Amino acid sequence: DNGKSAVCSFKITLTALQCTDLHAPQNGALSCGSWGGQKTCTLLCNENFDIPRGQSGEKLYLCRNEGIWTPHDNVPDCTAGRNPRANQLPSSLQYYSGDCTDQQTQDNIATAFAQLVTDSGFCNLSEGCSVGNIEITCGAVTGKRRKRRSTHTHVITITFNFQ
Repeated sequence: DNGKSAVCSFKITLTALQCTDLHAPQNGALSCGSWGGQKTCTLLCNENFDIPRGQSGEKLYLCRNEGIWTPHDNVPDCTAGRNPRANQLPSSLQYYSGDCTDQQTQDNIATAFAQLVTDSGFCNLSEGCSVGNIEITCGAVTGKRRKRRSTHTHVITITFNFQ
């Protein structure tokens, strides 16, 4: 021992990997929110459309810490005509009426998302849980008379708090 000493210090910061953005469905919307460091999204279809038979539309898509969406990152388009008696999506809350870019429709989409999150147990109202900065991404819209797909995508951020 030569009587000399040295001190080393390190600062380590761990951050979760970010998931890639999910695709907003054609004739529908993608509603996402974050709390507790976890991003959660749901797929919604305009009430006149549904996902095609045989495709899987999930109630919630969760971004895991590894940067991977669970159960998967495949959000189907709402391209099939909808039969209200035989919904393809798991919840009736996943259908909306109106124009996705309309403020009232956006409020309804945010309310439906909040209800899905609450019903799924991700948010406990008794603990003062709040969901802020819900992001609604409207997918391209196809008209019945037009064959071409519109390329307009709208991103609207809405603050929604549970009371």
